[in-house]
Amino acid sequence: MGDADKRDGQPVRVLLADDHNLVRESLVKTVSAEPDFIVVGEAATGTEVLPQVLATNPHILVLDIAMPGEDGLSVAAKVRKQAPDVRVLFMTMHDDDSHLKRAMALDVAGFVSKRASADEFIEALQAVASGASVHVLVHSLLSADPALDSGEQTAFEVSERSALLAATSVTCVSQWSAEDVRERHHGVTPGVAPPGCDPVEEAKGSTPPQLLVLAALIPLKNQASVLRVMRDLADEPWTLQLVGSDVVDSDYSRQLRILAADLPPGRVTFHGALTGPALDAVWNATDLLLLTSMSETYAMVVTEALARGIPAVVPANTGAVEALLGSTDAKSTTAAGAVVDPLDEAELGRVVRKWLTSPDVRNTWSAAATQRRLRLKPWTSTAHRLLEIIRR
Repeated sequence: MGDADKRDGQPVRVLLADDHNLVRESLVKTVSAEPDFIVVGEAATGTEVLPQVLATNPHILVLDIAMPGEDGLSVAAKVRKQAPDVRVLFMTMHDDDSHLKRAMALDVAGFVSKRASADEFIEALQAVASGASVHVLVHSLLSADPALDSGEQTAFEVSERSALLAATSVTCVSQWSAEDVRERHHGVTPGVAPPGCDPVEEAKGSTPPQLLVLAALIPLKNQASVLRVMRDLADEPWTLQLVGSDVVDSDYSRQLRILAADLPPGRVTFHGALTGPALDAVWNATDLLLLTSMSETYAMVVTEALARGIPAVVPANTGAVEALLGSTDAKSTTAAGAVVDPLDEAELGRVVRKWLTSPDVRNTWSAAATQRRLRLKPWTSTAHRLLEIIRR
C-alpha cells in the first residue's frame, strides 16, 4: 500500500471523501486532469471511507473533516491505525482550533482549504505524494498589509493558512510575529529563530545629525509621515537620508518628493536602492534610524543599526519593538531609542525633537545602543536555532 514517492512510474492513487456531490465531482475532474494522479474511489459519508481505503488501496486519502455518519477526525484515526501507509490530506473549511489540534495529533500528511484554487489543491497533492518535508520561514504575512481591501486580505489569509498548516515546520523571526501567526491562523505553532548579524564598526555619525530611513518607498513603510514631521522640525539642524527602491510604487515616490520639496534645500536626499560600500557610507554617517512602518515582523534594519551603535525609533505593536529592545517589553526605560505609534505624527515629532535638542537623550540612547550592540547574537546562533526547529 501506497509509498507514493516510490511508485515505479505509476500514477498516484487518490481516494476522495467529501459529502457534497458538487465538491466531490469538481475534485474528481481536477485530479483526473493530472497525468500523475488517478482517482480510485469516492466516499460520501464517513462510514464509507475505511472500507473504500481497504478496497481501493490508495496512496492518498483526501478527507473532509465534517463528514456525515462518522466525522473525518474519527475516520482518519482508524485509517492511520489500519492503513498506516495511506497519507491523509484534510480538505476543510474548519477554523476551529480544537479541530485543527486534534487533526495535527493524528500525524496527517497535510491540510488544504476548501477555498484553495484548483492549482493550489494539486500543489498540495504533489507535496503529499512526494513525501517531502516542507519547512516555512515566515518573513512577513501578505494578509497583514493594511492597504489590502477585505477581499484581497481574505484571499491571502486562505493561501497562507493552507501553506502553513501543510508545512512540516513553521519558523518566525520574532516572538511577536509568532504570536501574530498563531492569532491569524489557529492551529499553526511556529518556532522562533531571531536573525543574527555580522560584526561591523561603530558609526561615526555627522554634524549636523543625520537621520536615516532605510526601506523601499511604498505606503506600508510610511515615509510620508517622516517627511511631514521633519517639515515641522525644520527650525532644528539635521539632514535626512531616504534609502530604498523608488520604482516599486512610482506614484508614492513622487508624493514623497513633493513633500520633500517643502523643506529647505539640502535637507533631504533620495538615494534609491544602495548596496555595498555606498550603503556602508550612509550607515557610517548616521546618528538615528527612523522606522515608521505600518507592519514589521522583526525589522532587520533595526538590528543593522544597533550593530553600528545607532539608536532607532520604531513602530509600536510590531516585531520591530523586539528587535530594538531584545524583548517585547515596549515600556523599557533603557531602550536604545523609542517606540511610537506610526500613525501618531505628533508623538513622532515630539520624540524626534527631544532627541535633536537634548544632549542627555542623545547620549542615553547612544549608550544603550552600544550596550545592545555587544549583546547581539551572530548568524550561527540563528542557524542552530533553525535546525532545532526543523529537527523537533
